[in-house]
Amino acid sequence: MAMGRLGVEETLEALNAALGPGGPVWFKETRARHLRVRDFFAPRRALRARFGDGQVPERVVHAIACLQGPGVAPVLRCVPTPTGLALQLQRSAVFERVLGAVAAYAAPSAIAAPGRRVVLHCPALRGGPGALRLSQLRAVLVADHLARALRAHG
Repeated sequence: MAMGRLGVEETLEALNAALGPGGPVWFKETRARHLRVRDFFAPRRALRARFGDGQVPERVVHAIACLQGPGVAPVLRCVPTPTGLALQLQRSAVFERVLGAVAAYAAPSAIAAPGRRVVLHCPALRGGPGALRLSQLRAVLVADHLARALRAHG
């Protein structure tokens, strides 16, 4: 498993690439009731457009389940469901890596160029890394993802 910062964007890019050529299919799950069983989701309708009959080949499902790469979160399982493909991460490994390198997620990035600035307010990062609680992990990851998205789009 690659070490370093884990990223939602990197994981989504790897998941979409694993399905082969075509537009993006995967979504990061955000609804609390679905987060119990999946972290990412590829809807049946999008899979049908990609694979014709909507049946994802077993080799592709296996490749997704074994997905690795820089910034890609470790996968626990990828399973076909009546509504599409559901992917669950190895959450304990993700939490361990993020909490073991909180400074990397909390550190401000170097300013790329003078001009307009956006300040992301994340109260979870006010204290030191040792004061961070597991319940604050989502806020830290969302702030990191927003920072990356804003940087990517200027």
